[in-house]
Amino acid sequence: MIKFKHKPLKLMKMKNSNRLLTIGMPAIALLVFSVIPSNSYCQGKSKEETLALFPQPVSGVFGNSCVGCHNDQSQGKAKEFLNFSSWDKLTAKEQKKTSKEIGKMVRKNMMPPAGFLEKFPQAALTPDRTKTIQDWASAVKKGK
Repeated sequence: MIKFKHKPLKLMKMKNSNRLLTIGMPAIALLVFSVIPSNSYCQGKSKEETLALFPQPVSGVFGNSCVGCHNDQSQGKAKEFLNFSSWDKLTAKEQKKTSKEIGKMVRKNMMPPAGFLEKFPQAALTPDRTKTIQDWASAVKKGK
């Protein structure tokens, strides 16, 4: 029978560098992974940060009917056409032009799209919600 002669690992007798590797590195890893959000593959603003770019009550309408698809963290192609998360990066002129297009799409009932509304009927724009967006778009166009 083979007998191994070794001493049990005792943290108190370790050299400082070994103690750092044994205790410090796992603690640092735990700290780092607890700070990184679980959806770290997504870059940019969250839905809440995006909605904060807009005044009430339009942010409520956008939150209900628009920002789910048109934001930094959405997975579809909608954000390629309009990304509300980038609103604050647009110049005043670009915001005026974009708000005019948003108003036009809403007025023509092109947004939210019919296929989306079949799955999520609660996102439909009521006449009051449509008016809210139209009023906001007019105000942006006027520079208010």
